[in-house]
Parts: sequence; structure tokens; C-alpha cells
Amino acid sequence: MQRNQNFVNLGKEIISITKKLTNVEDRQNGEKIKELCKLLYYPQSNPLKQPIEEEQVDKEKELLTFETKEEARKLIGKNIKVTPKIPDTAAESYLVVLLDTFASNEDEALKTNVIRFDIFCPMEQWLLSDNLRPFDILHRIDSIFNGARLEGIGLVAFQRADLIQIEDFAGYAVFYQTADFN
Repeated sequence: MQRNQNFVNLGKEIISITKKLTNVEDRQNGEKIKELCKLLYYPQSNPLKQPIEEEQVDKEKELLTFETKEEARKLIGKNIKVTPKIPDTAAESYLVVLLDTFASNEDEALKTNVIRFDIFCPMEQWLLSDNLRPFDILHRIDSIFNGARLEGIGLVAFQRADLIQIEDFAGYAVFYQTADFN
């Protein structure tokens, strides 16, 4: 396969990863995905117990249970992003999905070495009733992706996580090594 064709496929792989992150109907990971969506969407200190109408800070915000893929996919482009930018006036948590560190092998087939998830949470929303929000999000991502075999990407393995901070947001850049991109 020629290298330039592989670059075309990279965007499709990012979209595939975001769809996996919102597939609450997945038999193996559905409950973890639903919890991940709630951690990203609800700013309360008890996001996994939401939606509770009387606890809503923003009365205009749609109450979502994340029982269906359709509800969960509403987060794509909002709380789950495929571009490395979060809104300047944001007060929510974000997950940015990126492919990072590309190299070619001997037959010039493109390899993607790293899937990167950037977790951004407003610092005032870190403290949950029983944990810290970025670590709860990181736990769900790791339980979904570490050791998984993704179509077109191959086997995924945790590599490292680095603290990141941008103004009033902080979280982690989480890196997963991939076996091969074909």
C-alpha cells in the first residue's frame, strides 16, 4: 500500500475510535462507555448518578442517560473532540482523540505508533464524591482500549500518561502504543 493512501485512512481511524468511545451498546464495554460519557458531560461531583433534574446547574442543558448510541454520539464534536483545541469559554470536561508519532516501515507502509487521548477537566471539577475526575476518565479509557485489537490499527497497549495544563484546565495526555496500521 502506498504511503499517501494510508494518510487518507488516518482520519477514518480517529472517527472509528470516537465511535468506539460512544458505543454504549457494546457488550463488553457498554457500561464503562456510559460512565465515561457521564464523567465528560455532567459537571457535578456525582456524575455517574446523573441525570437528576433538580441537581442540574445549567437548566438549558439536555438531560442525557446515555442508554443509546444516539445519545452518546451527541458528545462527538462537543465533549469528545477530534481536533486538538478546546473552547476558550468552556466549563466542561473534554476528551481529545489524536493519532501521534507516525513512521514508515521497510515496505513504506505507514505505521501509527501512538493513539493519544488528551483529558481536559476544569480544575474546580476534579474532585468527585469518591475520586478525582481525570483518573476516573483515564480508568474508563484504559479499560476500553488497553489490550484491545482495533480494526485497521492492531493491538493497543498503554504506554504512558503525562500531566497537561492549559489555563483553568488540567488533566492527562494518555498514550497507547499500536502494533501496526494497515
